[in-house]
Amino acid sequence: MVGRGTEDELPGGDFYDAHIGRYWAEPHGDRRQEIVFIGIGIDQDALRRRLDAALVDDAEMHAGLEAWAGLADPFPSWDPEKAAV
Repeated sequence: MVGRGTEDELPGGDFYDAHIGRYWAEPHGDRRQEIVFIGIGIDQDALRRRLDAALVDDAEMHAGLEAWAGLADPFPSWDPEKAAV
């Protein structure tokens, strides 16, 4: 499986087991998504507001793909070519 280490490469121990145990849900295990921002001088409150503005509510979620295409994008556009270092 891509991205999975061998059993001896996987983390383990009481701390790990307790952490994963909080998120474990059968039948898929600890599947979840996380996003991490690392930087100097990050305005956490502003970042949280912008991320929260990107969330959809229940009605928008149930509206489906066609409706989602018409939603405003709260994030500025960016050019991956310019972002590459």
